[in-house]
Amino acid sequence: MFGWTGQGEPLSLGRMAITSDVNIDGAGSSRGRDAAAGDATCRRTAVFGGGLLLAGAAAIVSPANPGLLEDKELARLLQAMAALKLAIAGPIWAVVWKRLGAPISAPLLASYGAVVAAGAVALALIASLSLIGLASGLFHGALLGAALAAHQDKELLPTLFPKRWAETGGGARPFLGRRK
Repeated sequence: MFGWTGQGEPLSLGRMAITSDVNIDGAGSSRGRDAAAGDATCRRTAVFGGGLLLAGAAAIVSPANPGLLEDKELARLLQAMAALKLAIAGPIWAVVWKRLGAPISAPLLASYGAVVAAGAVALALIASLSLIGLASGLFHGALLGAALAAHQDKELLPTLFPKRWAETGGGARPFLGRRK
């Protein structure tokens, strides 16, 4: 009744069938390219929308630490730290945004989604002066997760630097030159 019927065939869900004419290698009908662009929009909306929703929920649900509210200098320092962490997370999120514009596997999508969500929640918690220890752990975990996801993503460099990647013939070291 349910199941995948094979390569290139529709996914069957009882009486429903889900089909797509997206060509993985990039050559195909304009309808396929439009569907791929729609998929990119869906991926980006899911990852960044989910991260923002979780960050908002964390900021609303977690109460601010009363001791931090009384110490104005420490509160300003922690909010400046949140701004600094945003400056660190911003370029990572920009890379994730760019990467989600191309086809991506489900495990990598989940990894990038977790990275964005953990970073957004951490920033929201620090900015709202609540659960600072947890927020710090989440932020550094997000940085580690971003590094691990980028290490596993074989399409990251070709997506970020398509011209340079093509010039090197798809070599593994596009910026360092070829080994002799």
